[in-house]
Amino acid sequence: LSINGGAPIRLTPDAGGGHVVEWLSLAEGHYTLTLTVIATDGAFATESRQVTVDRTAPLLRVVAPDVTQPQPRTVNVVTEVTDLSPVRVTANWVSSADVGAGTNLATTPVTFSGPGSHVVLLRATDAAGNTSEQVLTVLAQ
Repeated sequence: LSINGGAPIRLTPDAGGGHVVEWLSLAEGHYTLTLTVIATDGAFATESRQVTVDRTAPLLRVVAPDVTQPQPRTVNVVTEVTDLSPVRVTANWVSSADVGAGTNLATTPVTFSGPGSHVVLLRATDAAGNTSEQVLTVLAQ
């Protein structure tokens, strides 16, 4: 096994059929894991996989609407989302937008039942299942 082309890590399969478990302590980030298998007759095979270690919830920041001003009954909630992996942003469990890895803007439309003060729950969930939430109150006209 090698990580990002580094020095090989020798793995020893168990005697019961070649199963190997190796726990790796990797920092958050993107990695290429390459496994080379060598048979007893000298034949070999190599396989690589891209993996992302992500233990941190997405950063979620509301960009719009301006909650200090009255808004129409339907408003686009715009958030800035930052994460190592793709993220789904959901508003009030109904409207959602998917964005890629990195820092992106997500727009989720929300329709209020009528005029008055309304609470909006925003939830950002990344591909690893890490979640962050933010609540805002919007005054609808």
